[in-house]
Amino acid sequence: MGMIRSVLTVSFLILSFVLSGCAVPTNKTANAIPPGGIRINNVTYETREKAYEAQQSEAEALIGKVSQAPDRVHGSVLIVLPTKDKNLEYTHTVIKIGKEEDKIFFSSLFDLNLMTDARAIDRAGVFDSTSIVTADDGDQHDFGAYDYKIWAARAGQGTVQWSLVRRSSGQSIGIVLPTGKLSRIAFLNAFPLSVINAAADVGVAVTRQVLPAVPNGSTISGSGFFIDRSGHALTSAHVVQACKAIKVHLGDAGIADASLVSSDANNDLAVIKVASFAGGHATFTPIAAPRQGQDIVVYGFPLAGALTAQGNVVTGIVSALAGLKEDTRLMQITAPVQPGNSGGPVLDNAGHVLGLVTAKMNAVKVAQVTGDIPQNVNFAIKSSIIENFLDSNSVTYERAKSGPALPVADVASRAKEFTFMIQCER
Repeated sequence: MGMIRSVLTVSFLILSFVLSGCAVPTNKTANAIPPGGIRINNVTYETREKAYEAQQSEAEALIGKVSQAPDRVHGSVLIVLPTKDKNLEYTHTVIKIGKEEDKIFFSSLFDLNLMTDARAIDRAGVFDSTSIVTADDGDQHDFGAYDYKIWAARAGQGTVQWSLVRRSSGQSIGIVLPTGKLSRIAFLNAFPLSVINAAADVGVAVTRQVLPAVPNGSTISGSGFFIDRSGHALTSAHVVQACKAIKVHLGDAGIADASLVSSDANNDLAVIKVASFAGGHATFTPIAAPRQGQDIVVYGFPLAGALTAQGNVVTGIVSALAGLKEDTRLMQITAPVQPGNSGGPVLDNAGHVLGLVTAKMNAVKVAQVTGDIPQNVNFAIKSSIIENFLDSNSVTYERAKSGPALPVADVASRAKEFTFMIQCER
């Protein structure tokens, strides 16, 4: 997964603020903005107070949409944010002209965005307990009784560098984020995952990494597959998270719109409904549980834009009946998967759904800890978990009768009829 430094999302807001007029306000209108007002993201507000209140309300709404993280760093964390004075000092270095009250307003937005980022970590449940304080010595600030410390520091104009340190070892590391242009809610959901990866970098036993969808500007892609004749389809929750629009590529049938029906971030599952559907659908395996060593076929659309858009088939076996930390919702598979395979079907040798591709071992991070690179350690959600999810959402599906083993080419041909590429526009 490609990584870059986290960029403070308020930086783009500065370019969209419009301040006009130079009249000195009277005491009665001391807080009023002159004609032309202040505009944030194409919305004009009459006063700074109203603008800030609107940004606060939006931040609260976004926090409410942050999903639970797929893994937890056991222990407590202290998050240290810059003080208001420090943020105001920074604002003066970025904004050279304008009124002092405008700079104070911009500084308050920096405060709000940093606090929202920190609250996303708490909301996602990354740590057992989270406390947030403000201080200007984040890197030197005392741990107190906390097991971990995270702090934010200015790393240049418009950017913030987040770092994490583990108390027991004293080892610290920068927190980095997936590449790609992210919406604000996508950022807030990606940030906790980046914190988990940083914890793994300092030796914490958290190595599960949700397989990222492929970034393509403001669009990401993954895989999905039809499960009934009404156009319902399955994919990974992280593929269709916070989408402004969902498009599915149906081969010769063209591109169709889809809508999110239901999602389960904890199990990384989602059901979408495709508006235009006239093809085949998958059936689920009749066996109660996968067998260790059984053959599998994975079909999907990895690395969109680099590999073929016609679909990709790989084979392997079920290598283990549980995921990391004995997670029995998952099975471990050896079939090679890449970004973009997320949400694609794992099929048995009769072409029936045995699971859904969801995650892979972070080979680079494991190598940093163990000195060895894991080979083909990938994970899929078992069909029993998928069926429970569908049942709880009253979505119909079909369980197949036992059938003969088929050549891989025949399984791939069947899979191609019901598997498709998903694009999420954010």
